[in-house]
Parts: sequence; C-alpha cells; structure tokens
Amino acid sequence: MTWIVLGLGCFFCGLGLLFLIFPHTGADIFGIPAVGASALSYVRAVALRDIALGFYIVFQTLCSTRRAVRILLLSTVVIPAGDMLLVLASEGANLTCLPLHLASAGCFLGLGLWIRRTGDRK
Repeated sequence: MTWIVLGLGCFFCGLGLLFLIFPHTGADIFGIPAVGASALSYVRAVALRDIALGFYIVFQTLCSTRRAVRILLLSTVVIPAGDMLLVLASEGANLTCLPLHLASAGCFLGLGLWIRRTGDRK
C-alpha cells in the first residue's frame, strides 16, 4: 500500500511540474482553454496546488499514521470534484477531459477506503 500511495504523490508532483513548465499542455490535460494570461496563471496555480498535494501525500505516507493518510486521501476527493465543476463551467472547455478528473477522484477514494479496510496501523 505504501508504494502505491507514494507513487500517487510522486505522480502529482510530476504532473504539477509539467503544468508549471508547459502550461499550454497542462491546460489541454486539465480541459480548459489556455487563452490569455489569466488562463495560464490559473494553470500555474493548479500546478503549484498539485505539487503541494504530492508533497502532502508523500510526507504523510512516510511520517504519519495510516489514519492520517486515509483522512488526507478521502478529503482530497474534493479537489478533482471541484476541478470537474470548473471544467464544466469553463466556456470552451474540453469535456473529454472529465474522465481524467473522475479517475483522479476514484484513485483518492479507492485508496482511502482501501487503507480503512486494511486498518489504521502504521
């Protein structure tokens, strides 16, 4: 379980770096049009959020209890749910990207529930 959660944290750090370095690509992946400086600023904010999220996941997994990691993962479902709403509300959004956000929510929910099922031991 630890390696899977660590991998998820590293994935989000990498995704955030990708969005930060290549914001147009990040916008395409996220599902919003990258037109104008404000759109690119939003993509960079998402990038920093994802990098921070990756660090939270990695360090909670390495330095905390399973219960804390479970709570973090389950509460993180709010992020992709909100992202889906943002894509839906964005004019010119690419709705084919919604399954990516849904899969992200599913990962957080599934891992959080799996940790609960396996118990809250370290």
